[in-house]
This record gives sequence, structure tokens and C-alpha cells, in this order.
Amino acid sequence: MNDLNILVRKVEKISSLPTVFVKISELINDPTSTSSDIAHVIEVDQALTSRLLQLANSAFYGMPGKVNTISRAVTIIGFKQLQELVLAISVRDQFAQIGENSPLNMTSFWQHSIGCGVAARVLATFQGTPNPDSFFVAGFLHDLGRLVLLEHYPQKYLEVIEKAKDTDCFLHEVELEVFGFTHADVGGALIKNWQLPDFLFEAVNYHHSPEVLSKVNEYVAFIHIANIITHACQLGFSGNEFVPPLSQQIWEESKLKVSALEPVVNKVIEQYSEMVSFLVAGVK
Repeated sequence: MNDLNILVRKVEKISSLPTVFVKISELINDPTSTSSDIAHVIEVDQALTSRLLQLANSAFYGMPGKVNTISRAVTIIGFKQLQELVLAISVRDQFAQIGENSPLNMTSFWQHSIGCGVAARVLATFQGTPNPDSFFVAGFLHDLGRLVLLEHYPQKYLEVIEKAKDTDCFLHEVELEVFGFTHADVGGALIKNWQLPDFLFEAVNYHHSPEVLSKVNEYVAFIHIANIITHACQLGFSGNEFVPPLSQQIWEESKLKVSALEPVVNKVIEQYSEMVSFLVAGVK
């Protein structure tokens, strides 16, 4: 099996991020930019414009009045949050062609990814953590590497799925046997290749093995816990037949309380459907 770095380089179509994301990032890093400047970039893409207006008017943000313009949506969502949501949409669109040949149902896969993102955002909100939308994006991308494996090795990945079922193992355990690395490794390598922030790399790369880090940040902890909540609530399906085990160490370091779980789950369910409508439209 090819080395991990060779596999990442093979993914030519996502070796660089989409133009709209790059342009928005440049504007956000320019202190003279305004919401109108960013709106002009977004409005070139009608599909993206429609999705962002839909999101701005959803329960996800809970605005009392109708949001009719992208400039207003940018103001509501925020520059940094918008950048990260465009990243999520871009990744979703890059892999939209995975369908009939996939050994996993892609609608269910994206539903699971969204569930994890929403759960991570809700956990961050309950803890009063700044910029909760960053947690949504980290959760949404946590299984990014599995998309690469599904796209490039559909038959081999079917073997992984079948072996995991036969042996009552988790997919990432069988991936390591079959490929020599896991989907978390692939996702982390892609995040590095895209030169995205370290918090995204750590959240994606270590969501199954957070204990290996000498210092666990909130992103790693919340994505680890959000993934478990998503499995337990059966929001979508990413291929695992079982709910992953919770790291007691990570739970304690997260400072979350057991009493928060019920309201967290209720809020996740409330926001989940709208985000599925926002990000899964057109998936077969």
C-alpha cells in the first residue's frame, strides 16, 4: 500500500483549496476589508449565496428578522466564522461525486459529519468557548480522510468495512491493518497540506486517540466527545457499528458536567436538521 504522503499528493483535485475560499481568506486577513467586499466574492457563486442565506435564516443562528442580503449574512455570521463555513461547503462540494461506487451511503456519511459538527458547536457554546463555529467545522471535517480512502480505494475500503463487521472492530483499527494508516492520519495530512490552522489538524488527526497528546486542547476534546454523541444519537452513519469508547481522561479535562448532556443533546437535535438541509442537498 502506498505511503500516506504519496496518497495525499495523489489527490490532485484538492491539492489546493477552492478559489472562493482563498479569496475570502485574503479579504479576512486584510484589515481594510468590509462585509460588502466579502459579499461581492460570495455573490459570484449563486449556489453558495443561496446556502449562506439559508443558514443565516436558520435556527442555527436564531435571528428574529429575515436576512435578505449576503452583506447582512456576513455581518451576522462573522468574518472568521464565514471563512470556516465556506471551507466546510468547499470540502463537501469537492467530494460530491462520491456516490454509486462508494461502499458507504454518502447521505448517511454527511449526516454523521454534520451531527458531529453540530454537537461540537453545541458543546463549545455550553462551555462559553469563543468562536463555536470553528468547532462545527472541526467536527464536520473529522472524517475527512475517510472520503479520500473511499474515493481512491472503494473496493479495498469495502474489505475494511466487511472485516470490521466480522471481527467486531472499529473501522480505524482495520484501516491501520489494511492501509498502514487510518482515516484520521489521512485527514490530518490533508489539513497540513492545505496549511490550515493547527487546531483543525489536531482535532481531525487525534479524534480517536486524544490521549497521545501531551496537552489536549478544547477542539480535540470536544470533537472526541461530539463523535461519541453523534454515534449514540444515531445521527447518520460513518461505517462504525458501535459507539466509540469515551476517554475518561478527555472527559475530565473537558470540564463538562454529566448534567449538561441532556440539554446538549436536545440542542443538537434542534439544530441538526437545518444543517443537514444546508449541507446535504443533492447527495445521493
